[in-house]
Amino acid sequence: MIKNILFILAIVFFAQSNAQSLNLGGKTGVNFVVLNTDNSRNYVNIFNYHIGAVGRVRITEKFSV
Repeated sequence: MIKNILFILAIVFFAQSNAQSLNLGGKTGVNFVVLNTDNSRNYVNIFNYHIGAVGRVRITEKFSV
């Protein structure tokens, strides 16, 4: 786990030398589901959300991570 974090930080610091190669942003969304648990009229409402970060590091013109 720590190796993965260090690898990501190394990529971010390396990419900051060229500002055009690093894109960071956020991502949010909402989910709303209505489930019918059986053939009766019993419905279950489920509300959920997600929040996350997205990023792209451009290594070369045709390759990015």
